[in-house]
Amino acid sequence: MEAHEILCGWFWRLCQNARRRKAYVVYANGDVETRNNFLFFSASPKIEPGAEIVVPQKIERPPMTPGERITILSSVVSMAAVVITAMSRF
Repeated sequence: MEAHEILCGWFWRLCQNARRRKAYVVYANGDVETRNNFLFFSASPKIEPGAEIVVPQKIERPPMTPGERITILSSVVSMAAVVITAMSRF
């Protein structure tokens, strides 16, 4: 067990399933603010007394089957063929 797991305990397991980039703050008056990012700059909302920090969970998706991968690949290849054919005719 790593040091940060010992320090965080059960909270660490919650962090593994958290969508931290989608976190937002709900203030006592009902206002909602998210983190603002622009290029290399970011601004976090101010945490005030009575504010609630909400961190949604990650959505668990089953892995793609080989059939699904083949379907997507064949669709991309056929669309590329259509584009190449259309470009060569004009």
